Amino acid sequence: MSGRKTEKLANLCRRFVVMLKSGVPVHQVLHFLAEGEEDPSAAAELRKVLRQVEGGRHLSEAFKSAPDLFPPLAVYMVKAGERSGYLQPVLDQYANYLERSVTLSKKMRAAFTYPALLMIMMLAILALMSVFVFPREREILESLGGELPLISRVVLGFFQTVFNPYLVGFVALITTLTVVTWPWIGKPFYEKHLRHHVDRLILQVPLLGPIVYKAASSRVLFAMGTLLSAGVSLGPPMKIVGEVADNQTIRDRFCASQDALTEGLSLYEAFKTEQVFPDLALQLFRVSEEFGQLDGACTKLSEIFEEEVEGQLESLASIMEPIALFIMGSVIGLVLLASALPTMNLIQHL
Repeated sequence: MSGRKTEKLANLCRRFVVMLKSGVPVHQVLHFLAEGEEDPSAAAELRKVLRQVEGGRHLSEAFKSAPDLFPPLAVYMVKAGERSGYLQPVLDQYANYLERSVTLSKKMRAAFTYPALLMIMMLAILALMSVFVFPREREILESLGGELPLISRVVLGFFQTVFNPYLVGFVALITTLTVVTWPWIGKPFYEKHLRHHVDRLILQVPLLGPIVYKAASSRVLFAMGTLLSAGVSLGPPMKIVGEVADNQTIRDRFCASQDALTEGLSLYEAFKTEQVFPDLALQLFRVSEEFGQLDGACTKLSEIFEEEVEGQLESLASIMEPIALFIMGSVIGLVLLASALPTMNLIQHL
């Protein structure tokens, strides 16, 4: 689920919980949410859910009829809340999970935004230099019988290759086609053939991989703890939790671990064999499994990993920003030097 849809669902669930705590009946809550929804498609989905509830169906069944608004995990958690008789607490925990996921995603994006902007600015400056500065200097210098210094020729040759009009036009065409056809062709192809490989590679990237691993673990553990507290058993019924990882590699590992439980392995052995969670989680699972406090252990581990991810993101941002500034300064300094040398040679010829 995309960040924007997650944020919208988090706001929706929070309003749902607040009205339930105020004693408003479920069908009235759905009516108020539909009336106050600014997005026409979301309002239509909510009215569909309302009609299902007014027709006598359970809320979980009604949610299932609106998959564009409520993902499978929401349906499953509501069903668990209905079975246990704790619908409001389960929805409250689900809203907390969504809000924490949104906050963590924003922090991850923020850590990479500033360095990315610096790189974009650098490319823009290089493109302007290649189009307006170097060609003019070369023409003037060659008309006076001089030639570009070696460093200037190397930089100009690089620019002429990278910013070649035909190459730029081809890249722009491919980019436009990809953007236009993404919802119908690109995204299904990516999800089916490339997503798993990309997710596995991301986990292997230094610095970034451990952050993604712990962030996914935090989401999975929180959802797992919520379902355990609602009475959902471990094993195949818990596989739905793997979807919240937002990483197919971790999702597949988690699902495999739940299958391993049915084969007689303990929770610790299943998670260790499939490498689902970091070592800290495995050790705590070994202890908690003996004392029957898995749901509390999952929630606590989720909080620990979330705090670690936030700290690692701050450290990564503090490292990436000076590195990006150094790269930008070095490249632009080299380009300015390559631009200044021809001018100096021109002055000497005069």
